[in-house]
Amino acid sequence: KGYVQISGEAKAVEECRAHVEQRLKVRLTPTPFSRFSLSELAPGLLGKLRANRYELVNKIQSTHFLGEILVPGRENQLTSVVLVGLEPDCVAAREQIRVEL
Repeated sequence: KGYVQISGEAKAVEECRAHVEQRLKVRLTPTPFSRFSLSELAPGLLGKLRANRYELVNKIQSTHFLGEILVPGRENQLTSVVLVGLEPDCVAAREQIRVEL
């Protein structure tokens, strides 16, 4: 299981998808990613996630095939953790974050 993220104009995206399928001999199913905000994380848990950011985020992102996990910090204006991926994967990642923290 894996994801290829393609963005752009509809015609160009379709041409790219067809080319990737032909080259890699795979079937790509167009499914838009969702964005899930984890605003329910308590401030203490958010601090713990920040402290273990790279280890934990990389583990969860690769386990659940997420496009991104965005964590609030100095480099952005986020107010909560945001998971980007397919809905079932984001839900599973959210549960893993709760367990891990």
